[in-house]
Amino acid sequence: MSGAHASKLPAEVACQLQRDNLQELLDQILDYPLTYVSAPRGYGKTTSLVTWLRGRDIARLWRTVSPADNSLESFTSPLIQGAEAILSGQGVSGSGLDALLAQFARILDVHQDLVIVLDDYQHI
Repeated sequence: MSGAHASKLPAEVACQLQRDNLQELLDQILDYPLTYVSAPRGYGKTTSLVTWLRGRDIARLWRTVSPADNSLESFTSPLIQGAEAILSGQGVSGSGLDALLAQFARILDVHQDLVIVLDDYQHI
């Protein structure tokens, strides 16, 4: 698998701490169906995930959530579009939660793993 990246990652910070132990913990993400990363604002959650993803060739969807995404349609539409991009137009058509789940299932048929990052999820 190569190049199955549906969304542009946030820019990396020019000066950042090297957190090898955190990167090793993030390597375990694929062993679990859900990983929740939580820490106070400014502790480097986004930066750590960006660094980890940049070093791996894995299907991924990155979605930065905002308060405007507090409806099913506004939340799922960009994820469906991102999934469609990973599948290079070979996805399932439609909208809403059913279409989103169908897209994810299709991605997992094609790629072994999928990492979905919902950055700033606390906004919805």
